[in-house]
Amino acid sequence: MKIIIGADIVPTKSNIKMFETGQMDKLVDPDLLKILVDADYRIFNLEVPLTDKETPIVKSGPNLIASTKSIIGYKQLGIDFLTLANNHILDQGDDGLHSTEKVLNSVGIAYAGVADNLGMMKHSYIIKNSDTKIGIYCCAEHEFSIALSQKAGANPFDPLESLDHIAALRKECDYVICLYHGGKEHFRYPTPYLQKVCRKIVEKGANLVICQHTHCVGCQEEWLDGTIMYGQGNFLFDDSDSEYWKNSLLVSVDTDNCKIEYIPILKNGNGVLLADQDSANEILNCFNKRTQQIKEPGFVEKRFQQEAQKLKTYYLRKFRGNTFCEKIISKISETLYEKMFYGRLARAEMINCIECEPHRDFIDQILRGGYKMKILVLYDGAFPYGTAMSSRIRSFCRIFSELNADVHVICASSGTKRGNKQERRLERCTFTIAPEGKGTIKEKLFGNPKYFQTVKEYIVQNKPDFVFSTSGQEYFYKLAEVCKYYQIPLFIEQCEWLDISEFIFRYLDPRYIRMNRLIQGGYKKATGIIAISSSFEKHYRNMGVDTVRVPTILDVLNSPCRITANEGKIVLVFTGSIARGKKELIAPIINVLRDNLEIRSNVEFHIYGENKDAIETSIGYKIPKLLENCVFVHGRVPQEEIQDIIINADYQIFIRPQRRSSNFGFSTKLGESMSVGTPVITNNTSDIGMYIKSGDNGFLINNSDERELVQVLRAAIEMSKEERTEMRKRTRKTAEIAFDYREYKNTIKGLFGIE
Repeated sequence: MKIIIGADIVPTKSNIKMFETGQMDKLVDPDLLKILVDADYRIFNLEVPLTDKETPIVKSGPNLIASTKSIIGYKQLGIDFLTLANNHILDQGDDGLHSTEKVLNSVGIAYAGVADNLGMMKHSYIIKNSDTKIGIYCCAEHEFSIALSQKAGANPFDPLESLDHIAALRKECDYVICLYHGGKEHFRYPTPYLQKVCRKIVEKGANLVICQHTHCVGCQEEWLDGTIMYGQGNFLFDDSDSEYWKNSLLVSVDTDNCKIEYIPILKNGNGVLLADQDSANEILNCFNKRTQQIKEPGFVEKRFQQEAQKLKTYYLRKFRGNTFCEKIISKISETLYEKMFYGRLARAEMINCIECEPHRDFIDQILRGGYKMKILVLYDGAFPYGTAMSSRIRSFCRIFSELNADVHVICASSGTKRGNKQERRLERCTFTIAPEGKGTIKEKLFGNPKYFQTVKEYIVQNKPDFVFSTSGQEYFYKLAEVCKYYQIPLFIEQCEWLDISEFIFRYLDPRYIRMNRLIQGGYKKATGIIAISSSFEKHYRNMGVDTVRVPTILDVLNSPCRITANEGKIVLVFTGSIARGKKELIAPIINVLRDNLEIRSNVEFHIYGENKDAIETSIGYKIPKLLENCVFVHGRVPQEEIQDIIINADYQIFIRPQRRSSNFGFSTKLGESMSVGTPVITNNTSDIGMYIKSGDNGFLINNSDERELVQVLRAAIEMSKEERTEMRKRTRKTAEIAFDYREYKNTIKGLFGIE
């Protein structure tokens, strides 16, 4: 298999339009394009996030960005794989990274070297070619882009982890390529440490190690059975006219006979061309000369020391903040500068802090960590699992965590069976289970006093920066007073305005009275509100409360999905309970199946969450025998099985009555279903019409009109497998844009006033 490996490919101001309009023939000359076309596989380094929103992180150096439309140029070059493990992929934060992943997925370009956190890291990719497997391992040295245990970013080179990853990849593959983003920019030789690392990578199983970061052509080393290339240069990156950026090398790898060739290329204005024979000879002669030099004992160390001497003042100033005064003093006399700030004892202390592992760890934490804000999340229900609200809270916790906050949840009960400890830890937060109440009628109507006591004690002791309450109407006024006293902003999550039928004592029910008072004016005491629907958003903004809208949110990008449609009968599923006053959810569907032979002959309707008696009570009659091969009632099933049930269905179906509770709330089932690629058949309540285009990524009906439901089901039955597959693709795409929690991080930042 012939593979071409190129280095950095980054659209810049001078050529972005050509990327966006697919005019790569104006940037890459015909001879070079032919080399790319003739290869079996093409690999490059994407050293820029592809996003249309600027959300730059705090860093030194430029924050690179290129539009999502520029992917047209990458695709036109026939690129098969991109490494994202580099120091610029996080330049536009998590949003920029996720946008990049989304764009690459949409055009079918494979990638590796990034993830939402270290635990989920996609560090490797395997090319399968007939009976041969070629493994690609992607990692980067530690700069501003590196992923952490709770932070998205690039795969770091970690000798305690990466070498094991490479060894495991070697066992699985016939040939292993390591793309190592490291080395000193504009330095054509390895540092002693880099040489040691790359040699060890070969010893662990890599056949080829390519260091891509230096923006210049370096040298190569044969080590054991592997080849190491220290510096490849750029491929297409018009950002400097420095001599270092004027030429570079493509690497051609024939994995069948382990043959490696270097193809010189030249920067050509804002593009790139294949080097002419004289230029190619000069580039390769210099490359080979440096390759011979590093074979000399002691050369790498000596050349490193010479470079360090050149950079001495540059680095010393950085350690002291690189202030204006320091620049002036160092300009006057470098010797005076060193005597003033870096005496013998000061140097010894600095060396110890850098070399000694515990000191280095503490300094890293102090400089990197800064101040982490604390957010307290309140939910007097089951957490972290158990209800739709539990899922929503977990998504908010992910947002807060990715905004660099320590998140703590106080809940009323646990939706997990992991023991009985009061305080527990989840991936993105810690949580405390408040003491149980006595379960009296008074507590059911007015709340558990022990819950608020737990909340108050936590606030007094920990002084969080923000309090985010997702429920607890019983104690809102007390909570508002505590937050006001300690000057803590209080934000309310508002996701439902329940109908009167939900309350036992109707208009006299204390919970109904309290809910309406708060929604109609009491929540003015909150700092801001996160509303689940545009109806709530408009309502609170009219009251003068700072409000943003956040619909159902999930971790869509990491949700499994099924794109290919099923063969055979159309499988409809309904998941959930039929609560008081909601019998309209199920009756129209069963009525249509009962009354229409054509539809029931081509449809299976599976109901999860209620038993047969409850269903029959809801619809007002016994399910007739003629539906025994069409309607299947499964009763309650474990929560963890629901996702697979929805994935394997053709459509999720539910119908909601047109009333206040339906239009001020928002269906969690809509987002959950669309996130796994399963379209929804439903009626247009709340903001559902903002996300479903009938016949395109689902079906909408008016109210509970059975005649219209018949038409929709017939349309679904008549669709070919290919048409249903395309609908599933569009459904998933909508979910990624509309319901992935990452899309709302900037919304939350703005509401909370987080810098």
